[in-house]
Amino acid sequence: MIDRGRAADDQNLSPELKAALRQREERDEPIDVWPENWDAVEVFLRCQTQWRVGMAGATGLDYAGVDVALRRYGPDDPDDCFERVQHLETATLRIISDRRQSS
Repeated sequence: MIDRGRAADDQNLSPELKAALRQREERDEPIDVWPENWDAVEVFLRCQTQWRVGMAGATGLDYAGVDVALRRYGPDDPDDCFERVQHLETATLRIISDRRQSS
């Protein structure tokens, strides 16, 4: 299991997610995760090396890699967890896009 308190130091995280987590830590703002979402967060964090990247940057997760993470570390309901991982993926892509547009 990923140490929730040291997630920003995990070398498997994307640079964008590391930066976002560090900003939260610097402001002493905890990142709250509802218990029913923790499995999806854990799978998502384990998939940080599975981003598909094009000329414009990250385009989404490689779902074959997500499937491996679901099978290896997965929850009781992998279909529900996969859907939650997709929500995290979409939110992350939105953050990346917003940062790219503002820079």
